[in-house]
Amino acid sequence: PEQDLTYKAHGIGLDRYGDKGSRWEAIVLKLDSPDLQKRHQFLLQRGYRHSYPDFKPHLSLKYMPDEGDLAKFQALWDSGDIPHNIRLHDEYWEECDGD
Repeated sequence: PEQDLTYKAHGIGLDRYGDKGSRWEAIVLKLDSPDLQKRHQFLLQRGYRHSYPDFKPHLSLKYMPDEGDLAKFQALWDSGDIPHNIRLHDEYWEECDGD
């Protein structure tokens, strides 16, 4: 990717993603970001593939959460301890292993 790319995002709430009990189950901060949507479309137009039917920008906060973790993160979100406006930068690429 180009150097110095920055994407603005706004947190819109918390959720659980992934299959319950799997290693991919996570508590996430859902993001609204026209910048990330544009970047996603740019990459698709260049032939890259997305593994999921929908693009849902998010930050994973904790994988394999315990039962009370969502409520703990919700309290942090409600108090403002988790920022609502986020700047993403230092994009990099890694080869995927298919998992």
